[in-house]
This record gives sequence, C-alpha cells and structure tokens, in this order.
Amino acid sequence: MPTTRRSAPSPSPPPSTALRSAAWIPHGFQFDPHSHAEGQLVYAAAGALATTTERGTWVAPAHRVTWTPPGFEHAHRFYGTTDARLVTVPADLCGELVAHPSVFAVGPLLREAMLALTDRAETRPGAARRLLAVVIDELAETPEQSLHLPEPHDDRLRTVTDLLHADPGRSATLADLGRSAGASERNCGA
Repeated sequence: MPTTRRSAPSPSPPPSTALRSAAWIPHGFQFDPHSHAEGQLVYAAAGALATTTERGTWVAPAHRVTWTPPGFEHAHRFYGTTDARLVTVPADLCGELVAHPSVFAVGPLLREAMLALTDRAETRPGAARRLLAVVIDELAETPEQSLHLPEPHDDRLRTVTDLLHADPGRSATLADLGRSAGASERNCGA
C-alpha cells in the first residue's frame, strides 16, 4: 500500500487557544517531521500510531496517548485505521508534564476527557481549558508506559530499523534483514 504523506501542519494557534481535532486516519498515513511551540497529545482511540523523534520512537496502540513537549521535532505514522484525537497543550501548561516524549495509558476519566475535548465545540468560554486541566492532572498522575524504541547508533542497525519502520509486517528473517543492511550472518546471530 502506498504511503500517504502530509507536509508539516500550518502554524499553531496562540498559546491561549487549545487546538483540538479528531479524524479517522488510514493505515500508513504519516506526518513528515515538524515541531510546535506548544505541546501535543495524540490519543489513539482505535488503531495505533508511532511518534518518532531523534531520541527514538514511541508506540501508542489503542487506548494510549503520546506526549510530545514543545520544540521536539517529531513525525507520526499510523497503523491500521486509527481514530486519532489531537490536543495541543499551551506552552504555559506543559511544565506540568514530563519534559521528554512519552506514552501514557489512558484510563476511563482521561479517555472521556480526550473524547469530549475533540468531539464537541466549546459552548461556554473557558470550558475547553478547564477540561484540558483535567487531562493534564490525569497524565501527571499516570505512570509512563515503556513503549519506547531508542534510535540505534550503528549504521547497519539503523538500516534494519528503517526497513522495519517502512514495513512492520515484513516477514524477513534476522539474517535476511542483516544481509539487506550489509551485515554478515555472524553479525546477525544466524
């Protein structure tokens, strides 16, 4: 299946405005590397997504949320048809969360708050900001999930991980992947 790419999103709104959106994203869709002046939460209500920075890749299967702090260049890739919910966190609230990209489990209150933020328009002034404060309180109390894949430093291993990022369902053996990267059978453990 061909990969769909989208250029970096348009500039973020002012920090006092929380950008919120919901969309069904097709399998293989990806956002090219970009960064924001605000923080970003992406919740996979269904499907899965991977968020990649220079520090590695954070995988968020259904009912997990990725957190990307302000200033981190990152890219997203979606697996399966994904019900993606995006919430921008104004810079003045980002200090309440961890200072590095991460993944969190989504409990019932956090799930409902994320869905409410992304499903309906704000009808009372300040309601979205108050609901966002609930999301931040929930995330601040939730332990990080260990769904992080560090970026390799060895060029051959980086070639293998690039192949697997491009096609996670690839049925190649470790030896096949090693040969594709220019490594010998012995280097691959075969």
